Amino acid sequence: MASDSVLICPLDWGLGHATRCIPLINRLLKDEKEVIICADGLSGALLMQEFPQLPFEKLKGMDIKYSASLPFFVNIALRSPAFMASIRNENESINQLVKKYNPKMILSDNRYGVYHSEAKSILISHQIFPIVPSILKPLVYHKLNNFFRSFDEIWVPDHETENNLSGELSHQKQLSQKFKFIGPLSRFESACDNHKGFKWKYLGIVSGPEPYRTKLINQLIALFQLSDEPSIIISGSPEKNQIQNIKNIEIHPHLSTKEMKETICSSENIICRSGYSSIMDLEVLKRKAYLIPTPGQTEQEYLAKFQAHNRRHFLFNNDLTKNS
Repeated sequence: MASDSVLICPLDWGLGHATRCIPLINRLLKDEKEVIICADGLSGALLMQEFPQLPFEKLKGMDIKYSASLPFFVNIALRSPAFMASIRNENESINQLVKKYNPKMILSDNRYGVYHSEAKSILISHQIFPIVPSILKPLVYHKLNNFFRSFDEIWVPDHETENNLSGELSHQKQLSQKFKFIGPLSRFESACDNHKGFKWKYLGIVSGPEPYRTKLINQLIALFQLSDEPSIIISGSPEKNQIQNIKNIEIHPHLSTKEMKETICSSENIICRSGYSSIMDLEVLKRKAYLIPTPGQTEQEYLAKFQAHNRRHFLFNNDLTKNS
């Protein structure tokens, strides 16, 4: 008989997959489940900091590299043999972890090889219909459906109603009963309190893989130095701990959930990537931001336009005064 343990396994493509697992872990712990974190890279580092008391297993994934000249889906297509090999490898690793922990449930955040027939296997994903050229949709969607068949349920972290956050990514058509809309997932539990004043004029939240993470940091430093106003950058590096000061700017590698909420709530202008986890966090906190899609990442480009169209957020402009 299966134990009352749960393997929780986020993808390591940016920190968002890890941060949106935080509320799930907290809920499981509240329900007195035994949680085992299975992760790698920055995602693993972040969750180890948030939950140092929990068992940790390194679950290696594919080391994705972004191209400065190719759209994300083309980059993935060109590396499809490595992508499929990574899925097979992580499934072999899960087989070993199931033997070790005998879990009742496996929660996979966008890791298609993280499932097992002896445990209830759940995939967490908002990318049910990824943004690809029309000519590729039949092939890509067919492949995704093959992945989905391996899981008992698909949890979509969004509202099922028209007032949703992911748009066409998960609302193109009626989905089968296997798909469950569970509402937005955020590490933050409540909205910001009303502020009479702000500590920071500008906040830059950096996320995602290299080389775009470092490029965005440098862009924000140059932008914030145009003003003498106090500014802060969170560089998205949980493996580091050194704080830097450059003129009017503080650069923190990482903040705890409590510190991050305090910083977002006390910042007048917020600039961040248009990653879906960031959008869910801002939705819970009831804050608007200037969104900068990662170049070539069609999902973020779509989400930034979708959010701006629905007046939730603003598309980024170097002159922040023009984004009101």
